[in-house]
Amino acid sequence: MAASPKHPSKRQIARTSNRFAGGGVARLGDDFADREKERAEIAEALITPRGHSIVAGRRRIGKSSLLLAVRDDLAERQQPVLYVDLWTASSLEDMTTRLAHEAANVLGRNWSDTVTELGKRLKLKWEIAETPTGVMIPVPTVELRDGPLSTQRKRLVDALDALEELAAKHNKHLGVILDEFQEIERLGSEESPKPVSAMRMVRAAIQHHKHVTYVFAGSDRRLIEKLHNAKNGALYNLGRRFEIGPIPPELFSVWIEREYSVMGIDASGMGRRIIEIAGPRTRDVRTLAETAADLARDSRQVDEELLAEAMSAIVRQRRPMYEADWKGFTALQQNLLRAMTTTRSGLTTAETRRKYALGDSSRVSKALTALDHRDVILNEGGSYVFDDPFFRSWIIVAALPDVGVRLPITYVP
Repeated sequence: MAASPKHPSKRQIARTSNRFAGGGVARLGDDFADREKERAEIAEALITPRGHSIVAGRRRIGKSSLLLAVRDDLAERQQPVLYVDLWTASSLEDMTTRLAHEAANVLGRNWSDTVTELGKRLKLKWEIAETPTGVMIPVPTVELRDGPLSTQRKRLVDALDALEELAAKHNKHLGVILDEFQEIERLGSEESPKPVSAMRMVRAAIQHHKHVTYVFAGSDRRLIEKLHNAKNGALYNLGRRFEIGPIPPELFSVWIEREYSVMGIDASGMGRRIIEIAGPRTRDVRTLAETAADLARDSRQVDEELLAEAMSAIVRQRRPMYEADWKGFTALQQNLLRAMTTTRSGLTTAETRRKYALGDSSRVSKALTALDHRDVILNEGGSYVFDDPFFRSWIIVAALPDVGVRLPITYVP
């Protein structure tokens, strides 16, 4: 009997692509879960003159995927949007170059003077490169990465001003998304002899722009709070702030199980468990779900045993990275991380401090603060959790047995 679409055969399952592949929330269609309201509001802000906004959310939560979805939505409406990811930039000049590259790619075909105007304004040299889609575009060459910060700040502001002039010349509105924008402040500011805020200079420029609207998106919660602070914050009262949090588990779990069903895999009741193990970050959940889907090709079943196997596979893959990270912690921090795999609270109690050789409570508090500042752990409502759930699992299998404690790799306190 031929297999029905509802009950695909093993051969059909083997051919079905992994619905969770990619690690982040898909950008278009039904695969985009529970971001409709923010998606519509950010898109509306981007096409509104001086509708600048700040989008904050922890890394791997789905923030960038949301912004890419907004960009794609507006592109379908013939509304140009530049999306510039600043996360890997090492200097302000890298950011200016990336911005010029994106402008040439998005605007160059319709605004033929884009390359000329940017080149003239920024004294850029250009070379021709081919995009992944086979389109030939001009790419700016990098020459001033080691220039003084004052020069680099001016060039970045000049690039933003040039975009405003281009948009005004064509009587069009342009949206610009600067993802991980806090890197502008981190790389471009100077503390001495006279403090200079790179983001304050950016704000001073864009507050006069009428044809370009900006979305400043970032994940560094401490720096964003500083920039958005009512007292001397460079971005205070600039525009609306969006907080991108986790997808509600009751919605996310249904979506997970539905995707497994499309692949011909029974994961009934396991959506919640996957979220519990992987934590609230969208990318972490999809990483676990993707690995489990690959392992379930033959059995067509996701259960607790298979999730443990999936966690083991991910931990094995990342082991070299985690081992290197582990060696960078002090003995006290290592013991504290061991303790955190067993409990989310009570880390300063006498029993926990004795069991894990943590010393007095003041030392524990200082070590927690240090790990928090390194983004190894996060303070959520007074209790601490691991930023990376797979690192927690690595500790469970590789480091926790050192103190005589053995737990399942999928254990969550």
